Order: sequence, then structure tokens, then C-alpha cells
Amino acid sequence: WENLPVSREAMKFLPERGLADRDDLVFKFQSGGYINSVLKTWAKSAGINKKVTFHVARHTNATLLLSLEVPIETVSKILGHSDIKTTQIYAKVIDKSKRDAVNKLDGLTG
Repeated sequence: WENLPVSREAMKFLPERGLADRDDLVFKFQSGGYINSVLKTWAKSAGINKKVTFHVARHTNATLLLSLEVPIETVSKILGHSDIKTTQIYAKVIDKSKRDAVNKLDGLTG
């Protein structure tokens, strides 16, 4: 098991907790299928009609952190990547978004 930081906003949705030990984990899921069913329920209640899985949520988290200019080394540690090259895959998504945004200016000079 591993301790990972949780945002203050996310903490609002978790029950009050004391010091946690191995038997007092926040997330106790035996299978990815269960996690995905919970995410599907949350997405539906939020009006999201796209397929949401743990993988999609993890990818979104990484992409959002990088777009907020969190250092790639920090994001890599949060994701538990042993090689930063894995995290750089997410950074390429951000680079493409930046290029696409800048390219929208091309038509302004007319």
C-alpha cells in the first residue's frame, strides 16, 4: 500500500478520519471492475454520458496536473511511475493542446 496526497476539495467527500493504518485505507477495492462501476455511477449522477474508467480518471488527473504546471517529476511520483518517460506521454497531450491554442491565432492577421 502507498500513501498519496489527496486534495482538500476531495477530502470534503471522504468521511472524517483519524490516523490511517493498513486496515484503514481510503480505497479498499478488490477489483478494477468495482472501481469502474463506482466511477460510472458518479459520472452518471454528474450528467457525464461518456465512458469513465479508472484509467480515464487517472489519465485526466495527470493531464490536469500537468496543465496546471505541476512539475512533471511531481506528477510522475504521484502516479507511481518508475520511469519519467511514462509520464512524458501525458506531457505530449499538453504540448499538443498548447500548439493547437497558438495556431488559432493564425487567422487573426488576415
